[in-house]
Amino acid sequence: MDTDKTDKSPYPVMREVERKVLELCDLEKRRIGQDLHDGIGQLLTGIHLMSKTLERRLRASRNSEADVARSIADLVDDTIQHVRRIVAGMAPPELENQDAAAALQMLCNRAEEIHQIQCAFNNRLQEKITNPDAIKHLYFIAGEAIHNAIRHGKADQLEVTLTGSLDRGELIVLNNGNFDGKDFTCQSGIGVATMQCRAQALNGWLRLQPEENHSASVICRFSLMNEQES
Repeated sequence: MDTDKTDKSPYPVMREVERKVLELCDLEKRRIGQDLHDGIGQLLTGIHLMSKTLERRLRASRNSEADVARSIADLVDDTIQHVRRIVAGMAPPELENQDAAAALQMLCNRAEEIHQIQCAFNNRLQEKITNPDAIKHLYFIAGEAIHNAIRHGKADQLEVTLTGSLDRGELIVLNNGNFDGKDFTCQSGIGVATMQCRAQALNGWLRLQPEENHSASVICRFSLMNEQES
């Protein structure tokens, strides 16, 4: 099913509203991520240090409960790493002082590190995308596509490609996931809806395309001439 007939907003006012909503959502995500980092992250770090201190004291007194204290410290450390991954997803450092290609390369590297999969990035764009909003939208579209492929399609090989020009560019995410028994193009979750809104904010459209091998590709076409000048 080709979704580009329904992806474009016919009303400029509605498109501007969608842009504002996305902007507010992204600001709120960053705020929540910062709160997690500064609040819960610091508390967990304190608990981890206290647990390690308790372990050392118990070992010094040859107390058999030292292993329990170490297990607590290790569990807290795992939780800290999990919180950091959540924070990174809400306020990705890749978006700071980067062009779109560099940000997407870092996104793919992170996906490989976290999920232990193959996630290649191909930059075939003729010129750099430096507009912060455009970088953000492309980054989160690719991130959601990668997340869906891994979670719903059990993909372990992905390929992200940025191609074309600012006037007519494409972001393509391919994967080897298996979506058999699911109509990938008709998903109505908030993730897909947000991807479509981000594509519209890029003056483009988003298509979710099933492939013959039961995998699915995500294609976002965009036009950024005005955004780059602003």
